[in-house]
Amino acid sequence: MSRHLATLSQELQALTDTPFRFLDRFASIMNQYLTALGGIVPIFNYMNRFYVETKLKTDLNEELRKLFQTTVVDTYISLVLTALEEAHSTPFSVPPATMSSLVKNLYSLSPDYANIKPHVFSVYIPNIYPPTSAGQLEEYMRETQLIQQQIKSRPDFQSLDNSNSRKRTQDDLSV
Repeated sequence: MSRHLATLSQELQALTDTPFRFLDRFASIMNQYLTALGGIVPIFNYMNRFYVETKLKTDLNEELRKLFQTTVVDTYISLVLTALEEAHSTPFSVPPATMSSLVKNLYSLSPDYANIKPHVFSVYIPNIYPPTSAGQLEEYMRETQLIQQQIKSRPDFQSLDNSNSRKRTQDDLSV
């Protein structure tokens, strides 16, 4: 298993120059591995029950997840999160479903990854940030107003100015 994961890690290393292809392949590898665990662990149920759980005091699924985490994910986590940030700022560079499943899989593997870049995880996973307190509402209102002003000042923003549009009257409605 370690040899296979080392091969996957080398494959990913070759893609580090192209962040979106890397992200897509990383998500695919991670999804395949985590899905395969659902089939591998039941096959080795006997070994898991009588050796891994009793003598090692752990679970085969947990051990295989840790192996994947240390061999593949921990090696590329900073690159993955940076690429996710970049992909989020460039719409549809990576399919939203791919980004969503990748973030959820990373979080299920280790919730500590969310502490590295919580804004990336908060888009796809609720309650990453602590609850808002009443004292923060003023700050959030100012932040929202600032964002609205920035959006309005962009040249590609088109306002929906309906002041010159004709309002419907009762006569215009068909009965």
